Amino acid sequence: MATHTLETRQLKAPATPTVSVIMAVYNGDRFLREAVDSVLAQTFTDFELVVVDDGSTDQSPAMLDSYAASDERVVLLRQENQGLTKSLNTAIAAARGKYLARMDGDDICLPERFAKQVAFLDSHPEVALVGTGMHSIDASGDRLGTRRLESDHAKLDAAHMLGGSSLVHPSIMVRAAAMAQIGGYAEQYRTSQDLDLFLRLAEVGTLTNLTEPLLLYRWHDDNISVRKADQQDRDVTAIVAAAHRRRGLDPPRSMPRARWQFRRVMALKYRRSGQRRQAARFALQAVRMRPLAPRSWYTLFRTLAV
Repeated sequence: MATHTLETRQLKAPATPTVSVIMAVYNGDRFLREAVDSVLAQTFTDFELVVVDDGSTDQSPAMLDSYAASDERVVLLRQENQGLTKSLNTAIAAARGKYLARMDGDDICLPERFAKQVAFLDSHPEVALVGTGMHSIDASGDRLGTRRLESDHAKLDAAHMLGGSSLVHPSIMVRAAAMAQIGGYAEQYRTSQDLDLFLRLAEVGTLTNLTEPLLLYRWHDDNISVRKADQQDRDVTAIVAAAHRRRGLDPPRSMPRARWQFRRVMALKYRRSGQRRQAARFALQAVRMRPLAPRSWYTLFRTLAV
């Protein structure tokens, strides 16, 4: 079915789209319509939406069938469940655009996102990747806060080299040529594949952000950062060590602090979204990692306070 869908789409729209939107979906019917609708409603219309249904067992397949039947820009591919990293590479292999835009099935694009990112990449040929700022929302779509990210390449890369996060993965737009140059996502990482991607792309081009928030990023119980925090720790440690080896550098000594800080940030984010159980989980992990640090206990107090 995936091959048939792809071939039919190519016959109807032989021109190469400027942007290929890359989305992987696994049992995402809870938020999927809002995500896909926000892509299809972009003011910039020269794109294809390449969606990989990664073995979903909920209503996602029916939803995606409906979109593929009603909008020829939607390219629907299906596979047995293989995880996010392999699904993204499957989508990239089918993509035909000059630029690749990441999007997740639980977030929302603001209408001008693609137009502004395409204009920026068109006028900055040295840039391999451009992300955007974001508004955080909860499961109900209520706003939690705004994050305007760093735009300086050196500062972004320095943060990534310590395992930090200075780009919002579902907000990025990447040159397809740069993605091909580094070989796509590294499939040995089941989580934090975005961090590895950013570090390798920084070795072939410039990374930056549009500080304007152009994405609504949704916090909910099914976020990977909640379900696979321990796996993330292992993957982040391996990814950062590999980046230092590639660049001929010694492994960083401040990695533990970065992972501790990650837990503090996550605890406070989930506290603001009203998800006290998840907030307490991250706060307790921060306390266990650095029990003598006053900020660990302050974070725990904040998550438990009424």
